[in-house]
Amino acid sequence: MLYSRAAVDDDGTAMYELGRRLLGGNGFDQDVAEGISCLTKAAEAGSEDAMYLLALEYSSEVNIPPDKEAARKWLELASESGH
Repeated sequence: MLYSRAAVDDDGTAMYELGRRLLGGNGFDQDVAEGISCLTKAAEAGSEDAMYLLALEYSSEVNIPPDKEAARKWLELASESGH
């Protein structure tokens, strides 16, 4: 799978797409832990979309337990990055 290979190469966009798809089970078996891991790597690589999606994930109770501090951190970083 192209996303998986690109993600191994630390491509932030590919990491974001892979994480998003793993969270939702879009084209993959759903794997929340791996999805969050991919999104975190993408966010740390500068992906504004990943930062914003992490903020949403940490502020909801859909896939993971809410974590207000993590949600605030990623939302602030996304905002500072122009998202």
